[in-house]
Amino acid sequence: MIAFEPADGAGSSKVRPKFEAAGVSAILRHAGRVDENALEAPPRPMSPTQPNIRSPATVANLKARGPNAPGSFLRPRDRRSEGADADQRRSRAAAPSQARPAHQGVSSVINLAQLAAAPVADAPFAHFTVTDVIDPDILAAVAKDFPDIDQPGLFPLSDLDYGPAFRRLVSDLRRREFSVLMERKLGVDLVDRPMMITVRGVCDRRDGRSHVDSLDKVATGLLYLNDPDWDEPGGRLRLLRSADVDDVITEVAPTGGTLVAFRRTDNSWHGHKPFEGRRRYLMFNWLRSDAALLKNVGRHRLSAAIKRLDPFHAR
Repeated sequence: MIAFEPADGAGSSKVRPKFEAAGVSAILRHAGRVDENALEAPPRPMSPTQPNIRSPATVANLKARGPNAPGSFLRPRDRRSEGADADQRRSRAAAPSQARPAHQGVSSVINLAQLAAAPVADAPFAHFTVTDVIDPDILAAVAKDFPDIDQPGLFPLSDLDYGPAFRRLVSDLRRREFSVLMERKLGVDLVDRPMMITVRGVCDRRDGRSHVDSLDKVATGLLYLNDPDWDEPGGRLRLLRSADVDDVITEVAPTGGTLVAFRRTDNSWHGHKPFEGRRRYLMFNWLRSDAALLKNVGRHRLSAAIKRLDPFHAR
């Protein structure tokens, strides 16, 4: 593992990567994929006289005795109940509008009703933009608690320190209701996929070159946390028809409280015109697997380490 402390002095960065916690369990824990208590709790020892209920002999014996036998872990199966449950599941799948709307979930920062009402464009790839998803007073609190970043680049959350309002925003992004809503809007399975959240605070003039996200990603969202007004011509996200940054489908000013999301495809090009200076946002990606999560978080950690060791790397 890489472990270091920033040097003192005017040239030191305010970003303090915590690479000592960069193990596999730390990455999965931070991404919400591992129960912290499960990581710490040792396995409970089995008594010498306690039968192993998972052994084939024990299972076969209990099945032969039936579900009502003393000590059986098998439950009687009510096929009428199973059939009713299956019918209910099929009914909910056939009529999703009868299910509870995703935006009825509890949210402390993001206005899910506002998000749910945003229209989605399907061509050339599914995408949408919505403004004012965060109340101005809450946005000011989130901006105050934003991580202290003074270098270009995307930083994993676990490498940053931030305040409670920002933490509540992160919690909102990780709520199941949020993924359910985004899944419905973008038309792709997201709910059970791992989410990677990274943070940008500063933009370099070389950032923003047009690209398509890697195959590891299923969908991408960006939530901007800048001032309410953005007068600069550069730094405005462009969703593109091709690799040409001027072949624009739509352009999004990175004003505070604006959220843009799109489904990853082979032609989901995006980028922006050059800009240098403060440009704050949270990027959240749904990834195809936990292995993809580990790989991408590790890549961001390595990039952050290089920039920390060589402050002129990104200049």
